[in-house]
Amino acid sequence: MTLVAAPDGLVFKMVIFILQNDDYFNKNGGTLFMKTHEIHQCKHPKENKLFGLATVITILILLVLLVGSFFREEVINFATTELVASYQADHPKTQNMTTEQVLAKMPEEDSEALSKLKYYYWYVILLLPFAFFLMMLYAIGKMYGGLIGNSVRLNEHQYPEVYKIFAEMASELGFEETPELYLVSGGGTLNAYATCVP
Repeated sequence: MTLVAAPDGLVFKMVIFILQNDDYFNKNGGTLFMKTHEIHQCKHPKENKLFGLATVITILILLVLLVGSFFREEVINFATTELVASYQADHPKTQNMTTEQVLAKMPEEDSEALSKLKYYYWYVILLLPFAFFLMMLYAIGKMYGGLIGNSVRLNEHQYPEVYKIFAEMASELGFEETPELYLVSGGGTLNAYATCVP
């Protein structure tokens, strides 16, 4: 895990505040961390329920798409019929045309949508979440690489006071290894960023 903090970010301000205010640190029993019940109080009471609901809806949509892929021809015919009927309702002059003639006159966007249905197979539906995961991993990795490439890694030799506090925080939070900590100029756009990309 890596934490990237911008100088104008909340994490950096908190660390600087602690360095400048030893009294605050000592009055709180030498700890900067919230108790478990305090953390739970910060969470919205419906957070877990909404996450569960979103998960169920996503799985249901995937299942509907998967089942629909086994009726691919019927789905394509239904979509074609609906698009043609909609186009004919908007353009009365096309009422006497055949389906093929109407499809030829339809806007390119509608024709493209229909042509994409020819890839509506069950294995494509099953590969979509995996492809989405790979795209997300690439995007996160690219952002991570850009940040790390333009940052300073904090350690015992660079900003040792800040790194010491960070290492103590990580230890108290139960991390077996201290995560890497980088300092980057956010220019007001980056506060703090944590990632699990190795």
